[in-house]
Amino acid sequence: MFAIKKRYIFLFLILLFIILMQFEMPQTYRPIKGLLGNILNPFIYLADNTVDFFTSTFDKYINLINVKEENKKLKNELDKLNFENIKLREKLKELDRLKKLLNFKEAFEFNTIACNVIGRNNYGLIKYIIIDRGSNDGLDVDMPVISSKGLVGKVVELYRHSAKVKIVLDRSLKVAVMNFNTRETGVVSGTDYGLLEVNFYSNIGKVNIGDLFITSGFGMLYPKGLPVGVVVKYENEDYGLFKKVYLKPIVDFNKLENVLVILKNEKIQNN
Repeated sequence: MFAIKKRYIFLFLILLFIILMQFEMPQTYRPIKGLLGNILNPFIYLADNTVDFFTSTFDKYINLINVKEENKKLKNELDKLNFENIKLREKLKELDRLKKLLNFKEAFEFNTIACNVIGRNNYGLIKYIIIDRGSNDGLDVDMPVISSKGLVGKVVELYRHSAKVKIVLDRSLKVAVMNFNTRETGVVSGTDYGLLEVNFYSNIGKVNIGDLFITSGFGMLYPKGLPVGVVVKYENEDYGLFKKVYLKPIVDFNKLENVLVILKNEKIQNN
């Protein structure tokens, strides 16, 4: 008895569905005419809508994949353009550095060879840089090394295709210098805290914060007139012969990338 009721309920629901679909279905959509059409058309309409839904969903999925692929290609192209832009900017910076080196060289009329810095140690007990030229390029020990700013140091070790340059920050490197303004002389060397220390500077000699110190040419190793550092502080001694003068190096050794080595056959002008 209950099974019969369920069957009637099921048939009633189907009939209700067919009636409701008749109202929902567009009047133009009547592939089958007559009573049979009234029964089958709603199912055909539902089947068509279902197929359309899945077809549309599939098309959207394919379009989404295509959009993702296109975005991926565009991102790769953008990354390549960014990379090329960075390389171009680096080339322009390098050209600017080389231009400054050339201008410095022409100003002093040095016979030099250009080098790239390929290694450095600015904070150890021994402070130095490594350059990419060596004995095969005509370099020799004790050749002065400069940048577009001023004095860097001198060659201390030589290999066929590279060389070690002891820089002025090293305590063991001594360079004869003079105050550009007063012409008072002294000897500069490095310290453990990044400054340069001028020794043997006369206690009666004048000095001011901001004074520029240059190479004096004494000793005939370094050409006269190379910028070395700028005074940041000094200490007067009441009973001593000399005062201590401290300089900030004119060269930023943390950013040093290109240098010039002054060849030994260069006549050092100390006039």
